[in-house]
Amino acid sequence: MLTEKKKVGILGYRGKMGSALVEVLKNGYVLRLGGRSAENWDDRDTGELNAIQYMRVDIRNNHQLREFMVGLDAVINCAPASWIYSPTVAKAAEENNVIYIDPFGSEELLKQEKLEGRKWILGAGSFPGFSGVFPKYIAEITQLEAIDRMDMVSFMDDENSVGAVTDLILSSVKGFGRGNACYIEGKVKPCSGDRRHYPGFEDNLNAGDYMNEETKAVAEELNVREAHWINMRSDSSRENDLRVQKITMTYMKNRDLDELNSLVNQITDRDSNEYRDKAYGSKESSDGRCQIGCYMEGKTSAGYVSVASKISMEESTQLNVLMLKQALIQALEDPENVGICRAMDYVNAEGTMTKVFKNKGLKDFFCNVVPIDGDEDYTEKSDYGIEGEI
Repeated sequence: MLTEKKKVGILGYRGKMGSALVEVLKNGYVLRLGGRSAENWDDRDTGELNAIQYMRVDIRNNHQLREFMVGLDAVINCAPASWIYSPTVAKAAEENNVIYIDPFGSEELLKQEKLEGRKWILGAGSFPGFSGVFPKYIAEITQLEAIDRMDMVSFMDDENSVGAVTDLILSSVKGFGRGNACYIEGKVKPCSGDRRHYPGFEDNLNAGDYMNEETKAVAEELNVREAHWINMRSDSSRENDLRVQKITMTYMKNRDLDELNSLVNQITDRDSNEYRDKAYGSKESSDGRCQIGCYMEGKTSAGYVSVASKISMEESTQLNVLMLKQALIQALEDPENVGICRAMDYVNAEGTMTKVFKNKGLKDFFCNVVPIDGDEDYTEKSDYGIEGEI
């Protein structure tokens, strides 16, 4: 157990994720908040009980970044664009023996040599992060021994943030995943184009296949024969998707990060206004703006079954913050054994899910297991943590 308050740095604290994280951590830790904006800034401490120190820091400035790290136990990088700057921030943390936690995180960092002093937890958000914890948890509680197929399904209707859109664009350019592809018997291959009905998701949503590194890693760990990641989008999202595609093509042509940031700011300002104008009672928002489904087919000791599960949250920020806090708590309890890892492999899955079930942003959860191939006599019931069904 921790007996004294640890000092935690948050970069990009004024963004959507960073500001939510400050609210969750401010009573349990001494916080150092960093950003490059000069508006309403001064260096001060707000007192012993809720000690918060503000520092002006541009993560592109190595000197400022190293000064920010001095004396910290851990740093959480919520500043865009993580995909570009995470190596710089992670190595500055390493030089000061500081634990580095990133809600997104670059796949390139996972390939770095696991030297002593490198304490990097990557992908500690809703995606990647929770989207890797969730299928492993479902496989465990349903006692699936062999999985023929796993479909992860995502529908996000959140207000877009600058960091999220920027990292989405940069990750697509850098190769975080591959569109119109799936995982079959150890290889990423083009999709066959078949479409399924996923209980809990509206049939009129537009589905798109995208095989990402995290889902591939889950499939390998669980020995899944065939795995899919399906992005669900509404008709109302098409205009935004086209704007993001256009900005992506512009960045691929010019490779100008300042231009990219400017264009992303323009569309997020527009989306923010549109988001606030939406009716909260709409069908799409009534089930939560962040929805992740896990659908599996495989064997249990009782026979061959189909598993359908889905979790809905008010918005993805709640999962981001929950994953970041869980990773932080575990890392501070045993800092010497962090190493370099994905958050989905590091955080305790059962403990994380317990906190999800208790989170005020939880809208819905179900997990149904149905016998197939003549095993109709197989029946069992379990709450799986929150009034689920088998």
